[in-house]
This record gives sequence, C-alpha cells and structure tokens, in this order.
Amino acid sequence: MSYLSYCLISGVSLLKVVLIQGDIKKGEPDKNRGRFFELMEEAMKQNPQVLVLPELWNTSYADNPRLSADIQGEPTLSILCSFARKHNVNIVGGSTADVVEGKLYNRAHIISRQGELVGEYSKIHLFSLNEEQKHFSPGGQLGLFMLENIRCGIIICYDLRFPELTRALALEGAEIIFICAQWPRSRIHAWKALVSARAAENQIYVVAVNRAGTEGGNNFGGSMAAAPDGEIMAEAGKEETLLTLEFILDRIKEARKEIHYLRDRRPEIYKLC
Repeated sequence: MSYLSYCLISGVSLLKVVLIQGDIKKGEPDKNRGRFFELMEEAMKQNPQVLVLPELWNTSYADNPRLSADIQGEPTLSILCSFARKHNVNIVGGSTADVVEGKLYNRAHIISRQGELVGEYSKIHLFSLNEEQKHFSPGGQLGLFMLENIRCGIIICYDLRFPELTRALALEGAEIIFICAQWPRSRIHAWKALVSARAAENQIYVVAVNRAGTEGGNNFGGSMAAAPDGEIMAEAGKEETLLTLEFILDRIKEARKEIHYLRDRRPEIYKLC
C-alpha cells in the first residue's frame, strides 16, 4: 500500500501541492502567462490540490512595471480563475504587478478550485535595495485565507526577513504559510535558513516558491518547503522545474504536543521590541 493510500484510509489530513518554478521574461506579460500556463498544465499530471506560482511572474521587475501591469487583477485573474474551475484545483497565484485604484502593488491572488477569489495580499515590506518603493505601494493587511478547510497565510519575498509577520499569521491560526519570491542564489544561504526558521519557530509548514532563470546578473531557483520542526522536505535546483510535495497536517499537532512554542510565549515582556 502506498503512503498516500495509507493516509487516505486512516483519515490523515493530506495536502498535495506543486510549486511551479518557472523562468520569467522581464516586462513581457503575454509570454509569461503563456509559459506559466504550460507549466501549470504539466503540473496537473501530478493530480495536485494546490498550485503555487512565484513573485511577479507576469512582469518580473520591469524597468517601468506599471506599463505592463494588470489592472484590478486583469487579465491574469480571470485566466487563473478559469484554469482553477476547469482543472478543479486551488491556485496560490504567486504575485503580479497590479494597479488598484491608481496605485501599483506587488499583489497576490488566491483562487479556490471553484474558480473563486478567496484571498488577496499586497507585499508589505518593499525591497529598498532595488528601490521597489519607487514603483510599488506597500500593502497594509495580513494575507490570510482558507484552502481545503486549512487556515493559510501568504508573504512575498523580502517579507521573509521579518519574523514578526509570519508570527502574526501563525497567531491568527495559519498552519501553512506560502512564500512567493524572486530570491537570488547569491543569498540562497539566507533563504534556506529563514524558510527553515519560520517553520520551526511557529511549528507550521512553510512552502516557498522561487522563480527560475537569470536576470540582471542574478541567478534564481531553490524552491523548497519546510516541516513544522524546520526540516527541509525538498529543494529544487536553479532550472525550471515542478516540485511536488505532500503535507500531513497532523504533523503540526504532533509537534505541538511535545512542546508548544506559541503557547509558551511571554509577549508582555517583549511586545514592544
């Protein structure tokens, strides 16, 4: 009997996810949508419940992202919703450059398998090193949503360096936090350490999808996921790839039976830090 069959028979809650690590063409949304939808079709051969896309997969960090950005999520959002309905799959839609009420956001959309928008999040921490704030406006709300009756959260790339954000999501009940990113391999040691730490310190799953390819002298790749004890479950290389993972949600409860970090906090002492 396969492990998947055992989990289904024994009533263990299992979630199958495919991380889509694709290359992105700077400022070419039509080409990017075409390529990513090819990869998404290929991913469906794995019979996943969730597909996850990387950061700014419609435009990358174009010189003037507003020129090639979506407007109120369109046309990308409608295409994602249609794909979700057709294939009966949830989509954590990475992030796209999206103009909303005149402001440009680095914005994520989450779509249910019924093709309905169930969550949105705009990147809170803009990356000053590449002057992201010159083009994008920061978000101001947590990215919380439900998928398959599981409380989830989402953050975008540079957000990973701020432990307060993932802790806030965990305190709101998130059991899985998705990260969509364009994280250079020159800083891959920090990427791997932080993904593992965010999972271990909150006793949750962290699912981190990076883009592939090369841009501006930077190489990318290294999509991965970490278990509630911080163990790296799987890790991609630098090429375009589909990384398939299965998450046992009961593993969170098991980790917290032994020691419960969130319960043992002393926020009255360090809440102003």
